[in-house]
Amino acid sequence: MRGRSASCLVGAMVVGRASFVVPTARRSLQGTRGASLVEYLMLVGLVAIPAMAGVRWLGQRVEAKARAQAACIESFDCAAAAGPRADDPASGKREALVAALLAAQRADGLPADRAAAEAIADALLAGDTSDAARARIAAYFGPLGVNGSQAAMQGIRDAGLLDTFLDTTLRDAQGKPVDARVRAAVEQMMETGRLDVYAETLATTPVTVYDPKDPTFAYANGNHHFTGGNGGSVPRGVYFNQEALANTFGAAAPGTPEYDAAVSSLSATMAHEVFHAYNDAHGGPNGAVNEGMGIAAIQYAYTDGEYDIAEMIYGTKNFYRDKLGDPKYPLTAGTGDAELTAFLAQLASRDSSDVAYGDQATLDAEYQAYWAGLDRNDPNWAALAEKATRDMLAAREARKPKP
Repeated sequence: MRGRSASCLVGAMVVGRASFVVPTARRSLQGTRGASLVEYLMLVGLVAIPAMAGVRWLGQRVEAKARAQAACIESFDCAAAAGPRADDPASGKREALVAALLAAQRADGLPADRAAAEAIADALLAGDTSDAARARIAAYFGPLGVNGSQAAMQGIRDAGLLDTFLDTTLRDAQGKPVDARVRAAVEQMMETGRLDVYAETLATTPVTVYDPKDPTFAYANGNHHFTGGNGGSVPRGVYFNQEALANTFGAAAPGTPEYDAAVSSLSATMAHEVFHAYNDAHGGPNGAVNEGMGIAAIQYAYTDGEYDIAEMIYGTKNFYRDKLGDPKYPLTAGTGDAELTAFLAQLASRDSSDVAYGDQATLDAEYQAYWAGLDRNDPNWAALAEKATRDMLAAREARKPKP
């Protein structure tokens, strides 16, 4: 659900070191005997061993420096040319992460900000989960688009730092760590790599479990939902009904198949609700298009085949009309800002209906022609929706100019 006036109805439509001891040089009582040939050979050997090691070490340093300088010339990023310190095993991991974060900025045509990338890499590697670290992550991901977000999050996953990223970004409305079940669902969602554009939303939007008996949440009708705040008593955020969560998880213990199944179910809902928060932050549409594209986000994240976004959008419109008695539920087209536009295009890349979610006139006309007459309460809704989509596509084909 988005805002205070609508219920979110996900699923309504589509489902040791080695050492040696060197004997001390023996001295005669008079201290005048010279070293024997054997002792000279031992002495020469003991000097030669560290000398050869030093030559090898110097050669390795020169080679590493040469590689770093070559990378500098290729990438125009010479701040990394000094290379990792030989005595710091973590520095290689740090530089790899910094490089990924810089590449992510370039992927979206942004100037590479090494200071910002290093600050985030250092915070994650140090396990810094402070509010200041969260704010830095939000500021870094804010300007990134679809490609940059994916590249940055892949770098974080490759570094094995997804857990730390989530510990740093996730907060509830009181600024505390999120519910463990919710966190597990977010982790599963972000492991897919398909909704990485949500990273900025996780760093800026609280995710809270609420009591549906609390009268301040009466508008939610007990549903999981997103609210933009709008100056009301409930802060902007994504909210999950604690009673619904209890029913979903039951007595299942972490690590059991039942618990894992519940996490998967919640992760699908998470993909939907966080979409609403992301859509809201980027000027996206309200109503059925918002809900329908949120359902598409679930399919995009967790499936590989095509899906019917027309059914998701128009089915939502009819759901509110036929099941909830709201005939004025809006069918508002829109694509939001450039970042949201690109993400919606990704969601629509597997849309078998090619629905005109950004064109109000076409959206309205096709709804009236093929969907307005369908009853969402009909038990044969799936078949009716499939036929409506076929008829809509056939009509479009018939309108194309003949060669």
